[in-house]
Amino acid sequence: MDAPLKPRLLSRADINESAWNRCVEQAPVSLTYACTWYLDALCDSAWLGLVAGDYDAVMPLIPKRKYGISYLYQPYFCQQLGLFGDPQLLPGFLAAIAQHFRYADIQFHTGTLTDGDAFTARPTYWLPLRDSYDNIRSGYNKDARKNLRRLEEQYGHCLLEETLDFDGIVALYREAYGKLNPLITAGHYHRLTLALRAAARQGALESYRLNTPEGKTLAAGIFLRSREQFHYILGGPLERGNTNGVHGLIDAFIRLHAASGMTLDFEGSEIPSVAYFYSKFGAEPVPYYRWRMNRLPRLLRWAKK
Repeated sequence: MDAPLKPRLLSRADINESAWNRCVEQAPVSLTYACTWYLDALCDSAWLGLVAGDYDAVMPLIPKRKYGISYLYQPYFCQQLGLFGDPQLLPGFLAAIAQHFRYADIQFHTGTLTDGDAFTARPTYWLPLRDSYDNIRSGYNKDARKNLRRLEEQYGHCLLEETLDFDGIVALYREAYGKLNPLITAGHYHRLTLALRAAARQGALESYRLNTPEGKTLAAGIFLRSREQFHYILGGPLERGNTNGVHGLIDAFIRLHAASGMTLDFEGSEIPSVAYFYSKFGAEPVPYYRWRMNRLPRLLRWAKK
């Protein structure tokens, strides 16, 4: 039996972009988050890669340094990373991380073969878009249908309009929900807009405004596209507190992509009210995984528990 491929740690400058991205695109689970161009924009090229064989499997790592110690973290607006390639190679990749870092708190994608107490399941919400729109809509709960009915009674049949105004949509999100995420800074939002522009250049992004028949915008949202999924990155209503427009935005997106064979990944959440909103559309929880490794000196280890 051949020995498992042993991963090697490469700097960003030493990574073969085309080989890396080909591996991500062909992996059993393929996520745009792990493409070089997305990570470059989101992390200012400050990331590393574990590579096994001739790019048979890869894993992006985002490092920081504090108190002279290098550690790994999960950047904002990049919900899942992990191993892209043969999932059976995971133990070797985790061992390689332990050789180079003392601490890690990172998130692995839904296809990860987890084992041991170091992994903790977290929920994201998925809505398959394989069926017809009418059949998908039949799975909406009463509250979603009520809000959509009120929206149409007030404004008529609203329509999606494609837009590249990423700054404007991010501003809507910050106005509506920014206070719920005080650790996300203006710098993080700036890096996000750079990543969104990179995704648009690659044809891996869809962004929309929901407009009334008269052209008034009610809500807007951004969806990142992976091979088999759309990821609802963020969105918000034009009028703070009025979520009917966001209901309409999600519903119109589902109508547009029904029977596509894709899956709409709502990206979380563990916040009950947010999880409930996603479940209104018939989305079901699917686990992805937080992985923590703590090999810090004793005093620092206690502080990072």
